Amino acid sequence: MFNKNLEALEKINSNLAQRLKNIDLDSTKQEIQVFEAETKDLILNYKNINLHSSIDPVREANTFWNRTVKTDLKENDIQVMFGFGLGYLFKRGYVNSSSKILVFEPFVDILRFVFEYVDFSNELSDKRVFITDNVEEYVSELNKQLLSGDKIEFLFLNSYATLAKDALQELTKQSLMLYQNKNLEGNYKEKPKIWCTNFINNLSRLPKDKFVNQLSNRLSDKCALIIDNFASISIYIDKIKINREKFVLITSPLVYEKLFANSITPDFVIYSDEQFFSEEDLLIQTNVISDIRSKMNFEPKANFFYLPENYQLANVICLNIEELQPLQNTTKIVPIAINCANLMGCQTIALLGADFQDKFLIRQLSEILENDIKLTLLDSTKPLENISVSSFDSFIKFAENSSSEINELLLSNAKNSINMKEIIFQIKNEYAKLDIINKDAKQVYETLEIVCEEMEKQDADIVEIQAKLESISASLGTLRQIMIQNQFIATYMQNEIWQYTQNYALNILPNVEDVKKNMLLEKQIFGHVFNFSSLLLELLNTSIRKMETNSKITV
Repeated sequence: MFNKNLEALEKINSNLAQRLKNIDLDSTKQEIQVFEAETKDLILNYKNINLHSSIDPVREANTFWNRTVKTDLKENDIQVMFGFGLGYLFKRGYVNSSSKILVFEPFVDILRFVFEYVDFSNELSDKRVFITDNVEEYVSELNKQLLSGDKIEFLFLNSYATLAKDALQELTKQSLMLYQNKNLEGNYKEKPKIWCTNFINNLSRLPKDKFVNQLSNRLSDKCALIIDNFASISIYIDKIKINREKFVLITSPLVYEKLFANSITPDFVIYSDEQFFSEEDLLIQTNVISDIRSKMNFEPKANFFYLPENYQLANVICLNIEELQPLQNTTKIVPIAINCANLMGCQTIALLGADFQDKFLIRQLSEILENDIKLTLLDSTKPLENISVSSFDSFIKFAENSSSEINELLLSNAKNSINMKEIIFQIKNEYAKLDIINKDAKQVYETLEIVCEEMEKQDADIVEIQAKLESISASLGTLRQIMIQNQFIATYMQNEIWQYTQNYALNILPNVEDVKKNMLLEKQIFGHVFNFSSLLLELLNTSIRKMETNSKITV
């Protein structure tokens, strides 16, 4: 059994396989014992501590997984499992989700013992599984697998928290640091605020603009051609011009500039703040599909907003409106274009000129293809197994069977069943919630300011400091919870809330310095809550007034 497991392990972590080879099985039996639980399932005892429930280890693993993992995990999300034991929790995570699994077993002799008697070769042969007992190997693998936007679920059993407390703290610290760095790469740090501001400003456009959802299945008799990179398609310009009416043409802004110079106008341009556009005046001549988080400082021929799933503020619009189902959460042009073409019902979706060196793009394409969307690459290499490849000429020949043009009425009379009154009602409701937070945050901040000043002036003990906080202690706890749950504050203050939670001292027996440090953090975070909520209220008030005026609806 050991050799079978080792053969599979060598393919994912040859260093660990070598370490296990060097461990004598008999030496592991000094610390490891095997017992039967009440359910007759086997459990391990390591250094006189049972690693699993002595009553029902299978139920324990199932309960812990369901209690910890609150949201559906996608293929590229990651389960980090601290402790392997006999693999009950690992098996549960492997079966319950198709996500990646990174296992850290702090005691390598446990792995040596378990791999001798239990067959894990099938799971270890799965490319989504990685296992190690080494922190550097773990960090390296997590860094390789994790991209901005991926979710991490951290799972461990209480026995391992007791046996390897320091290792658990170190692994948690390393994971959080890496996760934070991934999500703050480039200019992402300021994007939550920029996106939130753009979203609120774009609300005022809703009475005259539409959502891409309103084009659902309107182009079901057509083929779609998506072009993302002009340099690689320059040789096709003449063919595109000659056959222009045979397909729905969807491009990125930069490609549109080049096409326009060659007298070719696309049907849709995908607009996202991920790609700068130098000639925005050109957009008045075409239809735009824009991410609702993007800055819209131009007036296109027609604009259709794209609502990204998992973007918290999209719920403000989508709640109670069935027709507005959010689409994949991405700011990349190609995935947005593919999702829109599929939503519009295009029978064939072809992609020309994509950058397959972009690992974010590859990641998002793999997620799109999970939804049974058929995508064809034209005259290109094959970045993923389940993407078909065809020639441009073959695509044109196939497209001849589709309708010859997009009817202008199709766009101007797109399904107009969106309940604007309901949307305005929801936004006003959020405004009222935010107004309450604003008033409470101001009161809490002003009290904390006084407390912090007094703490610096005199040498007070913990009891004296806590006595000064009694007047706002109830408000503090409630406001913390509301701050994290409120969609606008939580979205706008992602980075401030992250820093607050990371730096807050949670010692069981806090000392004076910890209490002082926490009070300064409280003052800072609730000062931010007051200032930022004041700004958001002003922006929301302006958009609400414009929405009511432009739609002639007062709620």
